Amino acid sequence: MIRGNLLLFVGHTRFSLFAPRSSSWKASNGSKFTSADEYKAYLFQESRLDVRTEIFVQQSLPQIELGRGGHDVRHIVSYDSDLPPKYEAALEDAARRYSFLILDKQSIETTPITPESVAREIILRDPGKDVEQPFGMYRLDDDDLLPRDFFDQTAPYVTKAHVGMHVSLGTGITALYIDGKYYNVRRCHWPMIAIGLMNICAFDRDHRLRMPEVAPHSKSDRVNPVILDSRQLGYMWVRHVEQDTSLLIRAKDESGVLARVRADMDRHPPAENAEEIHAAFPVISDKVSYEPGPADKVHVLLNSSRKIPGNGLHLSSFQASGTMELRITLDCDDDAVDRNALVSFRFVDADGEVLDPATYKESMQAAGLSLSVNPRIGFFRYLRTAPGRQSATQKFNLPAGVFCDAITLRVWRRSETMISVQHVAVSFQRPR
Repeated sequence: MIRGNLLLFVGHTRFSLFAPRSSSWKASNGSKFTSADEYKAYLFQESRLDVRTEIFVQQSLPQIELGRGGHDVRHIVSYDSDLPPKYEAALEDAARRYSFLILDKQSIETTPITPESVAREIILRDPGKDVEQPFGMYRLDDDDLLPRDFFDQTAPYVTKAHVGMHVSLGTGITALYIDGKYYNVRRCHWPMIAIGLMNICAFDRDHRLRMPEVAPHSKSDRVNPVILDSRQLGYMWVRHVEQDTSLLIRAKDESGVLARVRADMDRHPPAENAEEIHAAFPVISDKVSYEPGPADKVHVLLNSSRKIPGNGLHLSSFQASGTMELRITLDCDDDAVDRNALVSFRFVDADGEVLDPATYKESMQAAGLSLSVNPRIGFFRYLRTAPGRQSATQKFNLPAGVFCDAITLRVWRRSETMISVQHVAVSFQRPR
């Protein structure tokens, strides 16, 4: 029963549900597997289920438990009757610990439990309740997370006036999950992402369900009105090599898949507000690393505001090799123009001796660096500059035997422009 006048939210997770005829999932749409048996073997393989059980049971459900306090939350987890016993036992144990969790074990003989059927039972069974009370229905994959305040963020929009609309929390975090830890944390803006996309629903006086029309989540706004709120973190989009989307990545081995996933993630700027992330996802706060990966070394070179002086801001005390990534956050004055700043690099050999730029000109240019005719600059890259805060990621592969041990940030073109550096971090992955 709904407690007092608390809003009802009903969520749904398909936990490796065997649906060979579904075209909605990368693993089952016929583009990868040639038979249902082949697809089922993939779906239930241990490496795939282990990571999903770990994320869903140990992280996602505790996050929901923390956030449901002021709301009436029910969450359905649908799974196949052929799910290996080890994982069914984990779900059953979770249902004993979390009263909001509803197990939906599906087979040919059973009727699936749906968000609509759960809401109908809760709202319509009590004749004293307003049958037209609005409620929210949301979807959550078994390897993604919702923030602690997810229900508080969406609750203001669950009103009778908004029935038939969606609520999309557009800003979130994406991170790479490797061996129980989150790496390469990025901040992304993805309106209408499937994670937590909310349907605002209600029953009418005749007990008919009113809800948004069904549509692909990425095209929701073409079918239904969408309320977009991107002011706070609204989801954790987890990336890992066992994801179904990784099936479409053409790579020779797992390291190749991982490299492609990281390259895709690098489209988003680094997430630098650790306090915000820890407040939104307290259950995993001790698992979040801001390093690109477990084999990477990260050096924070600057973490406080510094104006770039006329002779440049010089930062050192590191020695990077292999795959190097530089993350820079700038605050640019209102008169900033394109290419109003640059970063130059000092390269040395293993003994710390500065290398002759001409010797490595070709390989450095192949890595995406330019060589200035000005010897004070040397190898460099322009930084993205426009009025306001700008975040940039510079990434390249250093030739064998070449090390970077210093960088210099300079105001360029318009020397009178005020540009301050807020954060600089360099990370690198040693070649194996």
